[in-house]
Amino acid sequence: EEEAGSDALAVSSFATRARTGYGLSGRKDFITDGAKVDYIIFVTKSAQDARRGSLSSFIVPTSSKGLKFEETEKMGLDFLRLYSCRFDVYVKKDAIIGEEGRAWDTLSQVFAMDRIALGSMLVGMGLRLLQAATERASTRNVFGRPVGSNQAIQFPLAEVYTELHASRLLVEECAGMDTRTAEFATASAGTLYHSSKWAFRAADLALQIFGAKGYERGFVESCFRDTRYYRMGPLSQELSLSMVARRALNPPSGSNASK
Repeated sequence: EEEAGSDALAVSSFATRARTGYGLSGRKDFITDGAKVDYIIFVTKSAQDARRGSLSSFIVPTSSKGLKFEETEKMGLDFLRLYSCRFDVYVKKDAIIGEEGRAWDTLSQVFAMDRIALGSMLVGMGLRLLQAATERASTRNVFGRPVGSNQAIQFPLAEVYTELHASRLLVEECAGMDTRTAEFATASAGTLYHSSKWAFRAADLALQIFGAKGYERGFVESCFRDTRYYRMGPLSQELSLSMVARRALNPPSGSNASK
């Protein structure tokens, strides 16, 4: 939701309990292929407060009356269609997933696993961009020699190579962890931070090495736009670092730090 984003507990859509079901109302944004699928899971508040116990999730057929979709115009991610959905719909009691008010427990685990899937994707994108940039540096001649013969090109390529392989190791380590633990949630945040940062760095470097050819519509240009998105969401770089700091480093609170 526009006013919630990474702050899942700040959603404003609401579920009102009725005799045989629930009335769901609100708006959701950035729903992947929302108008093209058969069902959508809506997470709404089912209590007035913003605590973890206020969120519930419901599975809703997209054929239900009361759903209105609008496609989102966006910068990149051309392989995905994103939609906003305004909804005012009634569902039966069996539409609820799990227990009322317990959606956050499941969501937090799903979000952590999603970060590993995205980290893996970003590592793959970064390595493919690195390959393209390296090949271009070897064949693009400037002032009578390949640009890749200059340390100004070699060093950034070597740095991206090293960091992307570090990202890959982080992904592989997280993939072997127990997904139900707090350690996994923390590690997944760090993994997404590292992989999204260095996939974008690979795209930026590839664009620089390709020069004006990289600015044309095509592989490098699209990857530059797409990798930039993942530095903002689904968990921003800042929130990723904040999660690692709070859970792994146990820093002093703001009130204690000021003393």
